[in-house]
Amino acid sequence: MSGPLAQADGPGVGTSVGLALVLFLAMATAGMSASPLGEERLFFIGRAAGHDRQVYCVRPDGGDLRALTQSARDKRRPALAAAGGTRLAYSTSRGELWLLDVQTLRETRIAAPERQDMWDQPAWSPEGQQLLAVRIDLVPQEQSDLYQLLPEPLTRPWFGMSGMEQQPAFSQDGSKVAFAYFEKRRQGIVEESLWVLDVRARQAVKVLADGSDNHHPVWLDPHELVYVSNVSGSANLWKLDVRSGVASALTTGPEIAEEPSVSPDGTRLAYMTVREGRPKLVIRELAGGAPHVLQLALEESREPVWGRWRTVK
Repeated sequence: MSGPLAQADGPGVGTSVGLALVLFLAMATAGMSASPLGEERLFFIGRAAGHDRQVYCVRPDGGDLRALTQSARDKRRPALAAAGGTRLAYSTSRGELWLLDVQTLRETRIAAPERQDMWDQPAWSPEGQQLLAVRIDLVPQEQSDLYQLLPEPLTRPWFGMSGMEQQPAFSQDGSKVAFAYFEKRRQGIVEESLWVLDVRARQAVKVLADGSDNHHPVWLDPHELVYVSNVSGSANLWKLDVRSGVASALTTGPEIAEEPSVSPDGTRLAYMTVREGRPKLVIRELAGGAPHVLQLALEESREPVWGRWRTVK
């Protein structure tokens, strides 16, 4: 234990259930006794020169930059329990899943790789009670499925089909989960399709397959997805009406736009681009206007998620 962080390790998802469940309930209770929502923030993965990737938060105008972790783990894929919540899940380059309480800065491991597998890409239900994550089995061939880790872990896949499901995202009402699915790789080109899963029926429908690399879906509203596609030659943000299948570009040009996140009020996007050889965060109004690049004192800034900064009284 070093600095302000209290870390609890466990050997894996099966044997760390008790600790994770106790922590989850304690965090939920703390969240219910918290003060009103507080100021809007972007939580993201950042890296300062000479350091591992850590969880940071910043105001959407680029002010009040804070490092929330300092542990020696390369972090990625942050997922906040809810727009006003305090629980943030993330994965690591070692295939672990951790929970961070963004108020107390306490970190606890909730899943660790066993044998030839790894955990990645956590996703919370909108009310912040259910946590899903992707478990990737590396042998005999790569295969991934969605598993439930909270409120109680399931030993069998929560949802799975043959192949690689990636980047799950709950709809605002919790009735659907969008995900990307690896179709094939041909001549160095990756093809990924987008699917929507009916949570109650546990049935998935393919909503986009155009021969390009479509990934990182997030819900704009109950019927529209924002996602990344290279169909135009470079990675740009697109919008898809899942009912009609009609897609339209949100960003254009050679500058990449990756890792989108929709603001809670549905009016803005945060995403990652590359400027001067460095990943940087961008805020863009969906109604139009010039994008605002956040100039942060970091070597890289990526994977933004919207939330709020609040303190417990």
